[in-house]
Amino acid sequence: MSPKIIFRVDGGSSPDIGMGHIYRSCLIADNLKNKFQILFLTSDSIEFLAGAKEIIKRGYELRFIKDVYSAKVLIQEFSPDIAIIDLYHYKEEDLINFHEHGSMIFTFDHFNQTRKYSNYCINPCKINGQYRYDGLEFAILPPPLRIEKNNTPKVITLSFGGFDNGAITKRLLSVSKKIIGNIELQFITGPNSINDLVGLNYDHSDNRIRVHQNPSDFNKLIAYSDIAVVAGGVTLLQCISEGIPTISIAQYEHQSELAIKISNLNGCKFLGMHSEVSDHTIVSAINELIQNQTLREEYNQISLRLIDGNGLDRLMKLINTAIKEFK
Repeated sequence: MSPKIIFRVDGGSSPDIGMGHIYRSCLIADNLKNKFQILFLTSDSIEFLAGAKEIIKRGYELRFIKDVYSAKVLIQEFSPDIAIIDLYHYKEEDLINFHEHGSMIFTFDHFNQTRKYSNYCINPCKINGQYRYDGLEFAILPPPLRIEKNNTPKVITLSFGGFDNGAITKRLLSVSKKIIGNIELQFITGPNSINDLVGLNYDHSDNRIRVHQNPSDFNKLIAYSDIAVVAGGVTLLQCISEGIPTISIAQYEHQSELAIKISNLNGCKFLGMHSEVSDHTIVSAINELIQNQTLREEYNQISLRLIDGNGLDRLMKLINTAIKEFK
């Protein structure tokens, strides 16, 4: 019988909790589904409905949990060998049932005292961290395509997460005419359309604009970009792994922390929190990057050294090790 894995993950339109956790968990599951039985658990909350829909769309079995007891019942029924837990806030109740069952536990971006329950605590955003699985080498991302960049930029990708909390998409669409050059402006939005698409007001005569909502070929669209303007989460790491000269505007404080670290290593240009950055500052930074090939090449070379793109392979090896330990 195939080994069993439970994914415990939330994501959607809650403040601080967009879709990054969901996309990462689904990416991992996609690489395990041929060898493992997989079950997803997510909180029974309307704010996480978009995440639940994405999991179901990917073809995975999903159960909703209301409380600790309902989670315990599902864990006992499924009897997982491994628990992969990807949450923003970690509470003891999120881990104790798996721990008592004896599952090997993987967690991500897990910093508080409950990390003692995690067998594999993986924190890619802890650059030069003190623990074994800290660092950008553990960034769990799609294998990069590493497309060669054009000397004259042809495509700029602008994407601000599965839930655009700061409505940055709207802001940049409204000032798109100020971005110079005969260059495609490729806006990628997530499944939560309230802040992304409702009430868009922009100059439709700007025929450089393309809007893609929750595209299935997201990874390819990113990879073929010459410049990216993104938030500070998983998409920033993906752009870095592709060697794309990138401008980051954080949606949340925890995104700001990661973007500052990468910016200090000259891996991207960080502008700040969305609420503190003017449209003029964003457009000026984009235009500077369009015009400055030397700067783009510097970002390209440094970012490729920061993230080698092998984080997913490293995780697969750890999971195989965990299965052997469990048996």
